[in-house]
Amino acid sequence: LIRRQVYHGDKIRCFAPPPWLAWTRALGELFRLSALIYVLIRHRPQWIIAFGTIPHGLYAWTFGKLFRIPVIQQVMGKNDLRLTFSNQSGRKLALRALKGSRYIGVRGQASLDYLVGKGIPKERLFAPQNLHDFALFQPDPRIRKRFDLIYVGLLKPYKRLDLVLDALKQVIHDHPNANVLIVGEGPMRKALEKQAQRLGPYLFLHSPKPIGHS
Repeated sequence: LIRRQVYHGDKIRCFAPPPWLAWTRALGELFRLSALIYVLIRHRPQWIIAFGTIPHGLYAWTFGKLFRIPVIQQVMGKNDLRLTFSNQSGRKLALRALKGSRYIGVRGQASLDYLVGKGIPKERLFAPQNLHDFALFQPDPRIRKRFDLIYVGLLKPYKRLDLVLDALKQVIHDHPNANVLIVGEGPMRKALEKQAQRLGPYLFLHSPKPIGHS
């Protein structure tokens, strides 16, 4: 397992940059590339699996070709296909990396149809089973509901929270008591705050202390 932050688990060996390297994105990525090359030379895995096309999928595709190791790509959504915005860069490169991989996992029918339309054989595409147990995320009936929708995550453009707020305006028209909570931090925070001012008391923005991915 090669990632930006260390992960501990049974039968898992994780390569992550030490804190003195992880403080900048460039040094952290250089460490991960070096770790990938080391693993490929030292352990010679049977497969390379990448989650997300940029940069992980590009790494996997490039070194998979170099070391003649088959690659499985996991496309997490539209942003991995560089389709979130009409002028998003990297679309051709991401598609080339996917076409050069043995198998591609997708999250839904829309991504599958898009890749088939781009010339990738359907037999190389699959939709992995969702392993989330939604029974664990049911609301506790003993707790009084305060919010109708809660978002927790990064406030970045590709998350399209601006569309959520646009939809909230329509929801409020039909359900005037609706409330939304957004918890997170990121470069879109100020823009979302400005957009949310028009919604008055219906939207709550909360910036938590940094929480590690682990």
